[in-house]
Amino acid sequence: MKNRLLSLDALRGFDMLLIMGVCKFMIALCAALGFGEHCWLTDQFRHVEWNGLRLEDTIFPLFLFLAGVSWPFSYAKQVERKTPTGRIGR
Repeated sequence: MKNRLLSLDALRGFDMLLIMGVCKFMIALCAALGFGEHCWLTDQFRHVEWNGLRLEDTIFPLFLFLAGVSWPFSYAKQVERKTPTGRIGR
């Protein structure tokens, strides 16, 4: 796997962890450690009622951003492999 953008892979992995439910795990962990259900960290993993922005609200937009950033790298690799242009977009 040469020529990989490791920062993009790391951010994608972090986003996948959030999508898979690390948010609920973090809330349970903070409660178990005695920080309470409404410490600053657990509040970041809850949606806000249209009056703010928290980490939980950025998970899916981050996923879309990563897909967009990844596309030129994937396209360039397919062109390098001489994949027919009609097959690249499928």
